[in-house]
Amino acid sequence: MQTLEGHGENVTSVVFSHDSRQLALASDDGTVKIWDAETGRCMQTLEGHDERVNLVVFSHDSRQLASASDDGTVKIWHTEMGRCMQMLEGHDGSVNSVVFSHDSRQLASASCDWTVKIWDTETGRCMQTLEDHDENVNSVVFSHDSRQLTSASDETVKIWDAETGGCMQTLEGNGGWVNSVAGQVYSVVYPIAFDPTGSYLFTYRGPVNLDQSSSVRHIARGSRDAPMIGDTVCIPDGIGGLPEPQWRGYGLSSDRAWIAWCGKNLLWLHSEYRPGHFAISGATVVIRCGNGRIIVIGFSPAGPGSRHDRALEM
Repeated sequence: MQTLEGHGENVTSVVFSHDSRQLALASDDGTVKIWDAETGRCMQTLEGHDERVNLVVFSHDSRQLASASDDGTVKIWHTEMGRCMQMLEGHDGSVNSVVFSHDSRQLASASCDWTVKIWDTETGRCMQTLEDHDENVNSVVFSHDSRQLTSASDETVKIWDAETGGCMQTLEGNGGWVNSVAGQVYSVVYPIAFDPTGSYLFTYRGPVNLDQSSSVRHIARGSRDAPMIGDTVCIPDGIGGLPEPQWRGYGLSSDRAWIAWCGKNLLWLHSEYRPGHFAISGATVVIRCGNGRIIVIGFSPAGPGSRHDRALEM
């Protein structure tokens, strides 16, 4: 167990790099810290935002990091050097969410000004401004081929053509806010993310094996096409009779009181340690507790009971 301190205020976002070697934390103090996920060592402290940082995300090659802030800007950082490569300005409100395209050539940002912007990551030029939401836009995600973009506001999910900026489809719910289109599940609109092979559906409860849950595949696509990262679906009211999904790997229980393995409760979390923010990468679970502490729990990839289980407190 190690204790690593650095952020002066509340941690607002936690995310793994795609190679799972790094972990980034954003804070109310306007900074971002990059940690070595194995040792818990702070590798970089990124300073430059004037207000709280709401969300951070790595590029797919893990060489870049984007941060979205209440100061209305997005910054793109070089993760190894800790240098700001681009500052993207143009939103008229806080930036709530940011995401790289799969090839890292584009970046999308969602804002309280009700818009989504698509940027060229190399030049910093705004390529598209997507205007059709009637509320703050809370989350945004690219499809795996980067041709489509999905954005979520309070009760609406929109699917856009990333090249033309045209709205292709609007999915509306009748209750509850939609906060994420990449990993959280809500009562009416089910925002989900798929792996590129179409074999697994990623949710905060853990991956779902689609091969063993044909009903999920049918709802997700409505066709035999392989699903893609960024696909978003709306579950009709009153739908029933679906089989229990076949969960795989580590995740959280629906009430976030347990860390689960294959859908079964594994490790109970005292109320003090239940996550406000969290990230899961393979067999590693990162939790930001209510008291502000960050706990990194490493399990065995083969399942519970291994001697390789470990914990870091940050």
